[in-house]
Amino acid sequence: MAAREYVPGYRRVMLVPFGYMVAFAVDDEGVDVAALLHTRRDPQTNRAVLERRS
Repeated sequence: MAAREYVPGYRRVMLVPFGYMVAFAVDDEGVDVAALLHTRRDPQTNRAVLERRS
C-alpha cells in the first residue's frame, strides 16, 4: 500500500468506514504511528498536531 506524504515526514492512511486516519512515519527501523486523527476535525488542527510532534 502506498501512502502520500501529508505533513513533511508523515504519511497517512484513511480508515474510510470509521472516519479516522492514521498518521505515521517510516524510517530504516520501521514504522512509527504518530497519531490516530478524526477526519471531521479541522484539517489545519490535524496538521498542527503532527507538526508539533516533529
